Amino acid sequence: AREAGLSPFWAGVAYFVVNVAAMTARVFWGTVADRGGGTRRARTLREIGTIAAVGAALFGASLHLGTPFVLLAAFVFAFGALGWNGVLYLTAAERSGMEFAARAMGVASTVVFVLSFVATPVVGAIAGRAGWDAVWFGLMGMAAIGALVASRLGTPRQEAGA
Repeated sequence: AREAGLSPFWAGVAYFVVNVAAMTARVFWGTVADRGGGTRRARTLREIGTIAAVGAALFGASLHLGTPFVLLAAFVFAFGALGWNGVLYLTAAERSGMEFAARAMGVASTVVFVLSFVATPVVGAIAGRAGWDAVWFGLMGMAAIGALVASRLGTPRQEAGA
């Protein structure tokens, strides 16, 4: 925020916008994933990843364009980047079957948090060496890879031959 020239007040507003987007996204994406009797899970994860990739690119660019652009891009990025976890956990539980659902959610959650823990210093090192533009470009790529992986998932019913 400082490098983009945001005052502490506007940085706080941006943080508020991110949280509103996250709250909205989780309910919205959950509703979308439930459509079609729950057959849209993988498609929804792909859509979320695509929006996160676009949002990361927009956010990186917005840091050079001023506060209104930062606020808009923060919402778009957060709407994708912070809306996927519930759909992922549900997908893991459904694919594992009822007898292993809790374990699958626990493993999925642990993987997410371990990767977040490991990624934090890496992101800091990249920002320190190559700058924040490189971080946002990398996040765009990671979100796009996530969308690609999600596009390769079938529905559990397709996998069972139904």
